[in-house]
Order: sequence, then C-alpha cells, then structure tokens
Amino acid sequence: ILDWFTMYGTQLLQPFSDYPAAIGSIFIIDPVYTIPLIIAAFWIRRLPNDAKLRRKINIASLAFTTGYLLLGVAIKFHVEATFADSLKAQNIKYERIFSNPTPFNIILWMAIADDGNGQWVGLYSLLDDDDNIRFQYVPKNEAQISAAIDQPALQKLLWFSRGFYTITQSDNTLYFNDIRFGRSDMWLDDKGSYIFSFRLIEDSQPPAMYRDIERQTPGFDARAENFARLFKRISGDKSVEQSSPGKMLSNTKNE
Repeated sequence: ILDWFTMYGTQLLQPFSDYPAAIGSIFIIDPVYTIPLIIAAFWIRRLPNDAKLRRKINIASLAFTTGYLLLGVAIKFHVEATFADSLKAQNIKYERIFSNPTPFNIILWMAIADDGNGQWVGLYSLLDDDDNIRFQYVPKNEAQISAAIDQPALQKLLWFSRGFYTITQSDNTLYFNDIRFGRSDMWLDDKGSYIFSFRLIEDSQPPAMYRDIERQTPGFDARAENFARLFKRISGDKSVEQSSPGKMLSNTKNE
C-alpha cells in the first residue's frame, strides 16, 4: 500500500487492471517517514515481550507515519492548485499535470505539465514568498521513436512512464528518460542526467526496431554542494535555480 503514495505506484487493481495506481504524495525515500519506524522497531526489540510500552510505541509510530502520509496528500492538493494557477498566469497551455515531492521532504514539490509535445517542469516550495513559478520546457522528441512506437519495448516504457518522458541521443544511441523521477541537478540547472533512463537497443536488421531496453546506472550527483542548493530551495530560496525559463531542453545529457 505504501507504494501507492509514491510516484512509482503499485498495481492495486490486479488482476482486473495492470495500471500502476500512484498518488505521488511522498518521495520514494523520506527520512521523516522512515526514521521514526526504524527507531520504534529497535526500541521495541529491546523491551520485554510483555512490556505494555511496546504497544504504545507501535501505535505512536504508526499514527505518526500515517498522519505524515495523509499530510502529504493534503499538501499535494494545495501545490497542484498553485501550479495550475501559475501556469494559467503565464498563459501556458497543458493537457494534464503530475506533481511529486522532491527528494527527502514534502515541502519542495516538482510539477510536470504535459502539453502533448513536451512538458513544462517547475518547482514550488511551501516556504516560497510568492507563487511565481519558473518553468523549464522539456520536449518529448517523439519523432525520434515514431517509426517504432508500437513495438513492445517502447510500449512497456510508455506504460511505465505514463507518457511523461523525453527522448535524448548520445553517440548515435537513443535513450528513453522517465522525467517523473527527476534529474541529477534536481531541476535547479539547465541540464542534468536523468535518474530513470533506458538505452534503446536497436535491431541491426531493418526496418527500425528496438528489440530490448537496458536500464542505465542512475547519474545522481551526490556532491554536498548540490544537497546544499536543494535545502536552500526547500527553504524558499529561488536564487539557487539557475535554469533559463522556457528553455528547450532537447540535449539533456545521458551519463
């Protein structure tokens, strides 16, 4: 059930549907949710089996983490309304929107507004002084895979990403990038390595066909400087965003 609250999602409706249900109200790794459970588990293990405190600790930890999950859902409604208002104010047209917290918190959120040909990506913190959001544009570059769009390998990726993707090219090789999981720059710069990136393995025989896909090693840049910038952005400091508003990000790198 916990996966339901993340952007990864889970197939709750099987065997009736393979659609990955996901709320996207908590990051896959969130210490505020995880650490209390770990502390409670170790504490309970050190207590006698008949200790009444064991039950109290268990109830308290579950109540806290459940409340945190529900808080994330409530915040999601607020931030999506804020993103929608900012998109409207900037006259940006879109067909659907997806939002999710950035790593390790539920204060700074990322939104992806899909216009069919690409996606507008922006950041918003609950601690921001205003609701003026800077959006980057990430084209899907669907034309690069249009001839093979119905092939099983690509259909699997389109299903998994729910259509939030961009195609990039490096050394004559195409990569399918699921942009919901972010980039190594955490959207604070003009470019970065996509966290969920798949190399399209092309068949040597014509017509163009991708016989397989290969998951690439996540290119997450864990330098202290980047985390410092992330925490500043969480606190409402927009000056750490170095991206150019509306920049066409067609050459975002794969590493």
